[in-house]
Amino acid sequence: MSSENITINQNQYDLDEQGRPIPPSESELQLIPKDGGELWNRLVFEDSPYLLQHAANPVDWYPWGEEAFTKAKELDKPIFLSIGYTTCHWCHVMEHESFENDEVAAKMNDAFVCIKVDREERPDIDNVYMEVTQMMNNRGGWPMTVIMTPDKQPFFTGTYFPKTSRGKRIGMMELIPKVKNMWQSNRDSLITDASNLTRRLQRNQTNRSSSGEISQNVAQRAFTAFQSRYDEKQGGFGKAPKFPKAHDYSFLIKYWKKTGTSHALSMAEHSLRSMRNGGMYDQVGFGFHRYSTDARWLVPHFEKMLYDQAILVHAYLDAYQATSDSYYSTVVKEILDYVLRDMTAPEGGFYSAEDADSEVIPVKKEGDRIVLFREKNMPLAFALFSKLETCTQGGVVLKFKGRSRKFSMVCACCSNEVYGVKLPSDYNPDEDSKEYKENTKFEKRKAKEFKSTVQEVCNANGIRTLVM
Repeated sequence: MSSENITINQNQYDLDEQGRPIPPSESELQLIPKDGGELWNRLVFEDSPYLLQHAANPVDWYPWGEEAFTKAKELDKPIFLSIGYTTCHWCHVMEHESFENDEVAAKMNDAFVCIKVDREERPDIDNVYMEVTQMMNNRGGWPMTVIMTPDKQPFFTGTYFPKTSRGKRIGMMELIPKVKNMWQSNRDSLITDASNLTRRLQRNQTNRSSSGEISQNVAQRAFTAFQSRYDEKQGGFGKAPKFPKAHDYSFLIKYWKKTGTSHALSMAEHSLRSMRNGGMYDQVGFGFHRYSTDARWLVPHFEKMLYDQAILVHAYLDAYQATSDSYYSTVVKEILDYVLRDMTAPEGGFYSAEDADSEVIPVKKEGDRIVLFREKNMPLAFALFSKLETCTQGGVVLKFKGRSRKFSMVCACCSNEVYGVKLPSDYNPDEDSKEYKENTKFEKRKAKEFKSTVQEVCNANGIRTLVM
């Protein structure tokens, strides 16, 4: 799709339930020119679901291949490489903000030859450029953004970039002209940086393949490193965001087994229990979300990965074998129940992930109020019912966004376990929400009143609330 044809009328597409253009059929593809024509770009001919999500972008995307690099050399332009995957939330955000935007796409098409890569389809490419991104930024993630020479040597990397600058994070509208100007007026400096990065990457790869012997005290050193980063209160390691790194806990359990160091086992047990008892674990449908956005394992990033479930099963099995505590074997069963129920395809294979932005059915009845408690006597969020889906008991799970904080979901159907309750019809969260913003003491001042109101509703209906 050329930059001259970037204004797309959505009425020209058939859209799916999420509002995305439905790719053409095999017979229709035969009528589309190689560059995708006016409605599509070159990704329309790909098989990857992630690449097909971007096939109607006004960005003139190329798949990874010699055609793109040859074109970059012919046009004397750098490469804009974007790597992501189909269930990645921030990949969707960057697409909606920038890649679907005509103004941003025009700048990208003018300054770069643009390449899209699905990390699940090409983990080899993802691995190389993720290492470079981490080398340059001390962190990585997806979407991964890499700008490089036509010879595949990167000189700029990052992850998500908004359309326009926010605080210290540069936006695409500002980044693109800066890189274009540097490429045209100070290219030697960019090429020098790219060459230096490439040499660093090559040295790292050489060091990893060294034939040197492993130190005898490597396990002790690893345990000491874990101790220094351990969160005694919440479990896990480091600060937010916290990821459920199953191999860390398996190592600690095996280290305890080998050395008898009781603290290694207690670190693993406390962490595994905190993870399971927090909001990062799906308390209704089971399974672990990808990570916790806070240090308490409370608020999850709503995405579930198959590989997380697989390795966490091993960690909880290790804990069960070490302690014979059925708590851990129950978690294993719950995870596997979830995988077999929700992540198994009818054809027998497994889905790689559940999207953080999964489509759900809109609620027909507007205006019901709900409340969820974060801790004793402290309301977490007020909200309107916004979306629903089916819960494990066959009832209704309501998804919502709190007026003061984003949160996950509540169940409004199961008589024995309810994750939120309806408040009286005369309750007005809009007025209280404004007051909340103006008065930081509002939450404490009103907590007992809210708790009493909710508890009355629960008692009248024979149900209990979930306190998190």
